[in-house]
Amino acid sequence: MSYPCVICGAELYETDTVAVCSFCGRETPAEHLCPNGHHICEECQLAHPLQAVERVCGGTWETDPGLIVNLIMKHPVMVMHSPYHHVLVAPAVLAALSNSDQRSLKSGRLASAIERTAETSLTECAARAANVGRR
Repeated sequence: MSYPCVICGAELYETDTVAVCSFCGRETPAEHLCPNGHHICEECQLAHPLQAVERVCGGTWETDPGLIVNLIMKHPVMVMHSPYHHVLVAPAVLAALSNSDQRSLKSGRLASAIERTAETSLTECAARAANVGRR
């Protein structure tokens, strides 16, 4: 049975090595690798969506928040049109600012940003967008 890479779609191959997780940046044992170098560690595979956001933002060196968000959206636990999209922007921007040396990322700041936005209801973002044009 073959498995596709969740990042690029290439067929994974079996191996017994150590690789850097494409999501959190940690070196972990790898049983499957993508021919393009992608690997997902076990902790990221088992992460809850909010944990995945924090793991990606805490482990990336990317300075473009849009690319950070795109990487998070490729994570297997992130589902299109889910309430977890509300938490993506703030942590991605914080990570990008930190990675470009524009702002330090103090301990707990990502978790705080996620916590503040995690309670946004499914319809709240649409309601806010609808009200923007009325001002």
